[in-house]
Amino acid sequence: MPRKQPVRGSSSFNDDPGNATRDDDQNSDSETDNQAEPSMTSLYNDAVNLPAHQTKHLAELMYRFPSIDTSFRLVQRNDTNSTGSSLWLSSQVLSSYLIHTYAKTSRKGPPDASRKWMLELGSGTGLLSLLMARLGWEVVATDIPPVLDTVLKPNIDAGLYQPINIGAAKADQAHVNELDWTIPPQNWRWHPHLGYPTTAQLPASLPAAAIPRPQSFDLIVTADTIYEPSLVHPLLLTIAHLYQRQGQPRPTVLLALERRDPSHITEALRTAHEQYSLPFKQIPSKRIRKIFDSLGDGATWSRDDWDGVEIWKL
Repeated sequence: MPRKQPVRGSSSFNDDPGNATRDDDQNSDSETDNQAEPSMTSLYNDAVNLPAHQTKHLAELMYRFPSIDTSFRLVQRNDTNSTGSSLWLSSQVLSSYLIHTYAKTSRKGPPDASRKWMLELGSGTGLLSLLMARLGWEVVATDIPPVLDTVLKPNIDAGLYQPINIGAAKADQAHVNELDWTIPPQNWRWHPHLGYPTTAQLPASLPAAAIPRPQSFDLIVTADTIYEPSLVHPLLLTIAHLYQRQGQPRPTVLLALERRDPSHITEALRTAHEQYSLPFKQIPSKRIRKIFDSLGDGATWSRDDWDGVEIWKL
């Protein structure tokens, strides 16, 4: 299938034909040289978010959150044999819910107040982790190779240093980490300083210390991870272990999904409840639509573009 041509304003830079320079308009080199280069700020401001299924062909996205005056440049790949290397609709919708729920509370308190901790499972492009770091949270973004190295880590590293966001998040607020759901929790390792779980070999530079007290998380999020039947049980076991080991207060868990195969989704949620004691409750669709219309892109997209997206909460 041929790749689509970039759509005007397609989560990238505004490519208004009226601003393009045609060969017959190029009167002289000096005239071209005198044209001002667009500023980084204008490039961010001109970016427009489109539904993820319309941007799979793009190697780079500029994703905007106007309500918090923030944009992120994201790379994505279509050559990794993994669905996690590109943006998905459920992350786009969940991002608006996160802003609605946590933007105001994250800004309260002194700058040096203890940060809350969020763990993201199957982070992919890292959009949600970048957003929560921007809101002041300490985040652990997790995935597995090749997504971890080709998409997630480059996006997190670049996102924290973009000029438009300087001062909004610090480098030590985001941690990129390998967490393979198919490895049982009893075989996880725990970071000796920060206490988050990993299935990667810890660097030799880290001191051999006693296993620390595992980090407690305030929020666990995962988006578009209930899609492959063979991964449902490993994912639910991972969530159950992280959720149930903490005692009280337990973390809030947000699961965003697209109901592509209704019977598969229904069975996965039933399994979560009956076999893993994870009684997820759906956040009403009407509420999600209202939030996405006001804080996301629902007002400019067709309802059909994201009608199957749901958010479930524990």
